Amino acid sequence: MEYKKEYDKKKIVKEMVAFANADGGTVLIGIDDSGQILGVDKKESVVRDDMTRFIDDQVRPKIVFSVNSVYASR
Repeated sequence: MEYKKEYDKKKIVKEMVAFANADGGTVLIGIDDSGQILGVDKKESVVRDDMTRFIDDQVRPKIVFSVNSVYASR
């Protein structure tokens, strides 16, 4: 499991490729290394579409991934 406090698709894809080359894994966006929830200011569909385009353009062979939102109250 890897935490990314900000939506930075280059850093996220780097982690995704590392997981794809191993046994898989999870990247949690909007959470810092201590586990504090910071949130993400993009909708799930925007992140999914953006990541799909970026991965299709940059990663060979293609990797399989999913994007899921978790809503937390503050």
